[in-house]
Amino acid sequence: MKKLVLLLSLLLCLSACGQQTTTWDTIPQVEVDGTTYLVSSYLWGENQLPEGFILAGTFEDGEFAGSEYFTHPDNPLWVYVRHQDTYQRYVDEAIRGKDYICYHDQLYVSLWSATYYGDHPDMTEEEYEAAREPYNVRIEADTVPGYASLGMAEFSGYETIPTGALSCNILPEEVYANPEEPQYLLFPTVWYTHTDQEEEETRHTGFNVYVLLNNEDGPAAQ
Repeated sequence: MKKLVLLLSLLLCLSACGQQTTTWDTIPQVEVDGTTYLVSSYLWGENQLPEGFILAGTFEDGEFAGSEYFTHPDNPLWVYVRHQDTYQRYVDEAIRGKDYICYHDQLYVSLWSATYYGDHPDMTEEEYEAAREPYNVRIEADTVPGYASLGMAEFSGYETIPTGALSCNILPEEVYANPEEPQYLLFPTVWYTHTDQEEEETRHTGFNVYVLLNNEDGPAAQ
């Protein structure tokens, strides 16, 4: 019996040691014309190549050696790679995972997804901490004093940089602004908690906080 317990413990240890933590470096990625593209977090393959994408080359080495890749002259943010009979989208690492709102051609980023580190920071660490100071990344409230609706944002599509009067790259909702705080926009959100102190799951409503980017240096300028 004791030997069996030791054997099971050894197998569990080996299993745990063999598990790899998923990091930015382990996400499937390709490099095209000096830009790194990471596999889409929304799309896991299409049977047909989207309109406008054309064959740009074949990877000569690396993980996807021999695979064809496709680019779009008007959309440098995406590259499609052919994996057998499907086409997989890869997204410019500078915007992958970023939630944006565009208001009068000014780009705002959610403080949930904004970064101050890595190769493509949205702002400095000092700017990020200052932006978090008044509201943090999310507000739990039905209304926020001084903020009024701008209307419903138009959906520009996942993994895009929205443009125009009022648009966003996540599912459309009303956007709220305060003329006294033009550096912020608020976007409605819902989340749930179930802590040790809660007898059942609790629903929360509030707003995600978006902060104005330096639009001369940010992704919209690229």
